[in-house]
Amino acid sequence: MTVSLMEFESTFLDGISAVDFDHLKTMLTSFTNTLWVTKSTSSIGEPQHYLADGLGRTLASEDSKRKFATDIALNGSILQDDEVVVEVRSFGLTLKDYLVASGRLNELDIVTECAGIAQATGAQSGFQPGDRVCCIGTSMSHSVVRVKSSAVAAVPLEMSFAEASSMPSALWMAYHALNIVARLQEGETVLVYQASSCVGQMAIQLARKLGGIVLAMTGSASKGDFLSNEMDVPTTAIFYNEDPSLLSKIHQATHGHGVDVIIGPLMNQVSMDFSEYLAPSGRLVDTSLRQSLEPNAEPPAKIAVNVSRAVLNMTDLFERKPVMAHKIFQAAIKFGLGIADTTSAAPSPFRS
Repeated sequence: MTVSLMEFESTFLDGISAVDFDHLKTMLTSFTNTLWVTKSTSSIGEPQHYLADGLGRTLASEDSKRKFATDIALNGSILQDDEVVVEVRSFGLTLKDYLVASGRLNELDIVTECAGIAQATGAQSGFQPGDRVCCIGTSMSHSVVRVKSSAVAAVPLEMSFAEASSMPSALWMAYHALNIVARLQEGETVLVYQASSCVGQMAIQLARKLGGIVLAMTGSASKGDFLSNEMDVPTTAIFYNEDPSLLSKIHQATHGHGVDVIIGPLMNQVSMDFSEYLAPSGRLVDTSLRQSLEPNAEPPAKIAVNVSRAVLNMTDLFERKPVMAHKIFQAAIKFGLGIADTTSAAPSPFRS
């Protein structure tokens, strides 16, 4: 293995000369495994500090046998009592990561969830080296991450790292939407839009734990089959976006009452006025990223009396109010994974 310290003190890849690029190619092709050490990018906004991540992904895509890992130097600072250093074994990719990678979302950080082994732990962190953990944050696409212990949770032994890394963001969003924002009550009806998505699957599970009655909305028959077979949603509780009689069917399913809570990326369906499906004192919880993509998008004009609407953005809350975001994460983990006989399952992959 070769260990590169070329970006330990300053950037190297940004504006690299032809001569240095030739030297770099020689080095990378001479070794199968490369560890590229950089300073933490958590407080850096310049895109040139992220070039090593792109270089590593390019090398991995061209040669699966070649390993290129990025590592964050701890800059000689002492590990704080409430910090944990985690060796990442797996990280989850969300819709946000796809939008950033494809240039459709103007943000720098990618990957909000990962899982791995605790390498070093602060005295008051509640963890020990060797513990299996998952983490949540705004920039987790590294071989090693250093995070506050409040952003870390223990992973059950029966859960793989791949499963554990797919849960934090979806569990955080579903819990925040249903428990804190919508305050779902036992016996209330929840309509989950894009129910086969990761957030949708987690919302179905949490709504059931809260005693809610789940209705699912999706876009195709194959996704409907997935919800029926994998999520145990009755076929009578599955509805389709393009169904011209959708409104009447939902009102029929709720005995004319309407649904109490609607959760999902609601702004993605611009042709639909979701407020028409709501019961009195209903709540709309929008989890979409559309407000970032299209700032001029407006919510539906017809909002009934005593109907509330909220738009959730996990990354924004982690950046502006990390303490609050971490408290939500810990509460979500306790609620979703804390009861052994009703542990929430990791989101299942859907293949059309």
